[in-house]
Amino acid sequence: MLVGRSPHVSMAVGALVAVLSHGCSRAVADDCRTREAGMYDPATFTNVDECAECHPQHYDEWQGSAHAYAVVDPVFWAGNEISYETNGIENFCITCHSPVSDITNSDPEVHQSSQAEVIPQAQHGVDCQSCHRIYDVTNGGKQLTFCEDYYFGPFADPGGAPHGVEEEDVFTTPAYCRPCHDVNISNETHDGLTQIEFTYTEWAEANEAAGGSDTNAVIQTCQDCHMPTYTGEAAVGWGERELHEHRFAGVDVALLPFADSHQQYRAMQRLLSTAAALSAEQEGNSIRVEVTNKNGGHSLPSGAAHAREVWVHITVAGADGAVYLESGDTDANGDLRDGHSDIDPYGDPWVSSGESAFRQGLYDKNGNEVLAAYGSVTTVERDMLEAGEVRDVIYNLQGLVPAEASYPIAVNVELLFRPAGTYLLRELGLDPALAALVPVTTLAETSFTIDGGL
Repeated sequence: MLVGRSPHVSMAVGALVAVLSHGCSRAVADDCRTREAGMYDPATFTNVDECAECHPQHYDEWQGSAHAYAVVDPVFWAGNEISYETNGIENFCITCHSPVSDITNSDPEVHQSSQAEVIPQAQHGVDCQSCHRIYDVTNGGKQLTFCEDYYFGPFADPGGAPHGVEEEDVFTTPAYCRPCHDVNISNETHDGLTQIEFTYTEWAEANEAAGGSDTNAVIQTCQDCHMPTYTGEAAVGWGERELHEHRFAGVDVALLPFADSHQQYRAMQRLLSTAAALSAEQEGNSIRVEVTNKNGGHSLPSGAAHAREVWVHITVAGADGAVYLESGDTDANGDLRDGHSDIDPYGDPWVSSGESAFRQGLYDKNGNEVLAAYGSVTTVERDMLEAGEVRDVIYNLQGLVPAEASYPIAVNVELLFRPAGTYLLRELGLDPALAALVPVTTLAETSFTIDGGL
């Protein structure tokens, strides 16, 4: 059964509403109704600004987050429109970028879409209601029950809340994140599903490999990394306790003016600072670079990995400044010199072959790469760094370093990350100026010298 407005959408809309199951109190049960064919009345959702009155700390954190930005993001809107125009997939992306809009059947017309056309209750992307009305994520979040006056979280009601509060352990588990962080879509012929995002799947596989299970996390969870704890007040006057930060630090940044976006950028930098390790050494006439994904929970990159770029940039230069080798540099458009470059296509053999670039590719039934028309995807090729993986990249210097080379030769290596390739923004028809705002982050770096003998 596909979930959402479109018959082609299979992303679970469980990131919005609650699943009624065993253990639910009688009061909650009386206030819930099972979703069948219909959607929900927009009047049952409040403006998120009302939440700020009692929860100012979490609101301040959330308002600059990628969750809040989800419905503003021009990359989302452009991709949503292309998927509709190419494959007839109606508002596939909006299911998770503006859950309230989707669940109330209030999606804007895709070909005229913008944040301004979303109903007021859904103007804030993945907001408080989008998450805190989930009771369970049974069957990947596909069994839905909506509770109008109850909110759920990892703590019980201490008394005096203006709405119903129920404790639910699912909020502390990675399964809670699954509905929008494992993404499946009907393929081009609509006779099957193709998974195009795998973050929860990656975590579940890593956890199982470490001896865990669906009900027993033995490695770090999504919440451990993306919602670190601190001491504070969950609500005004409720007293201090351990809280989870609601910045939801990830790897995407705002490309448009957005509240507190500088804080989100700093949170991204902190998160990425522990993502990878890098070492390099000479082995005969070659340089061996060892790249490590230090993240034990998912691949590097992850999420919308088909858009992301992780690659090795290396320069080998003589004492006189002559450059004998450079790989991982970009062309005048800002593209890596691989098949996406308009200026120097496949000009960098290490990046082009995938040896020094770690990525996911989406392809249609004819083997053509799919950049935005996701309904055309029938095949996914994944060559990212798996959780905890160590991989070697070999650079053979034979024939590149001349006999009269100027020693010592300096070797500088860095592992770089970009949340979206410049070529992708061009494909989406976005303003070229936005590409300059996509940051390139150094995940790790190292250097050494070769004193002679090549």
